[in-house]
Amino acid sequence: MDNDYSHTIQQGNGVRPLSTALKVLEVLEVMARLRQATRLTEIAALLDVSRPTAYQRLLTLVHAGWVEQTSDGRYRLTLKPVGIGGAALEQANLGERTVPYLKELAATVCETASLAVLQDGHPYIVQRAEEGGLLRARQPVGTGFPLYWSASGRVLYAFADAAAAADIRSKVDAVPEDDICARTRAQGYAISDLNHDNGVKAIAAPVFDHSGACIAALSLVGPETRFNVEAFLPPLLAMAERLTNLLSGRDG
Repeated sequence: MDNDYSHTIQQGNGVRPLSTALKVLEVLEVMARLRQATRLTEIAALLDVSRPTAYQRLLTLVHAGWVEQTSDGRYRLTLKPVGIGGAALEQANLGERTVPYLKELAATVCETASLAVLQDGHPYIVQRAEEGGLLRARQPVGTGFPLYWSASGRVLYAFADAAAAADIRSKVDAVPEDDICARTRAQGYAISDLNHDNGVKAIAAPVFDHSGACIAALSLVGPETRFNVEAFLPPLLAMAERLTNLLSGRDG
């Protein structure tokens, strides 16, 4: 039975797609291109449909949990698509495809390389490699750490757009100071706060997606006694650029 359905999907076999579903999915595509919550009138214009039609499609997505309405009547995506996006990345093997990059960086500098993203305002490790290519042992994937003093946290906050930064501030008690963020953006990397690293130092650089948004922080972590920023920075920045090309679809 599954094979029959697969053949139907791939070949058509006289079965037509649901036009109403396609029209609702078109709303998601349009909203994914918007940078902030948007009014019904603008969404209708972007879809080239009437306001009642746009409202009906939005209402469908609201009830399904994909879209929400803000207090001022605008519409925006919920976080539900994030889970689908993560699954898409996994099914596309992008999670696995970052591992060779991290292994290469870790082997180049003989320290731990990590990739972190934001979740509920805090950086979390999503991939990690040790010197010699062995994946993380002491701090496993999924480990979280404070935003305001960690190198990855400073990068993820400093390179966030205004809306994302405001959302982060609503979820955490402390964020990096303005001067630290300005310096991070100007130099293109951040270093962890020595007052909090307990003898372990980290340096991180941003990784961007196809739209230019910072979606991850690539970092190198190691004991302060042998941590060489001048030696680590060039390979870190070069690998961050390669991962940007990978995750933005510019590098097959």
